[in-house]
Amino acid sequence: MDTFYCRECGNVKRGWKVPDDNSVIRLFASEIGLVDAAGQPTAVGNALVLDFYGRLLSAAPYLAQKFPADLLDANASLNGRGAKQRDKLLAAVLAVMTMFNPGDDQRMSRLTQTLEAMALRHAQHRATIEEYGAVVSVLLSVLQDFARTSNVPESIWESAYEPALRRALTFASGRMMAAESLGLAEDSEPITEVIELPQQQQPEQQQSDEQPVAAARHEQG
Repeated sequence: MDTFYCRECGNVKRGWKVPDDNSVIRLFASEIGLVDAAGQPTAVGNALVLDFYGRLLSAAPYLAQKFPADLLDANASLNGRGAKQRDKLLAAVLAVMTMFNPGDDQRMSRLTQTLEAMALRHAQHRATIEEYGAVVSVLLSVLQDFARTSNVPESIWESAYEPALRRALTFASGRMMAAESLGLAEDSEPITEVIELPQQQQPEQQQSDEQPVAAARHEQG
């Protein structure tokens, strides 16, 4: 018998199939309001990247020299360098959340191409392993706080969302580091997609796909 995540107790129970990373991550994006019902970015994304950069530069002030002076100015011009940098990060986060799916070779190939293209755009500011590690750590911390604000149980964050997001972000940072190190030549532009939110399904489909994480909120531990 398959298993599922219990939204109340955070335990893995028998009865339903455990969803793959892509399903878990897309559901997380919906739960924290990062995307709307149509899968488009919301104002939450802007707040998230501002929070991220604030924490990153607080932890590593020397990195500020690599970014625009108005990076943390939410009221700066939307055409300013700071706003454009934040938009780039948000696009990268959404690309990872959309396309990271180890069970789909085509999506993973497209994600790899996108990440390599992004890395080459700032290859002159080549980041170290430690800096990439700091980015993953800080971003996970920010996402965790947004989960708390959205009343996502800590046990579900720890058992389902955090592991899936960590795998996705670790993959992304690894591919970007490899692209910078090898100087890969990519002609393609980064691919941007909306998050594909779970659709209304027939009852028998819903039991096998959506119920594992979303409906388990109502299960008792």
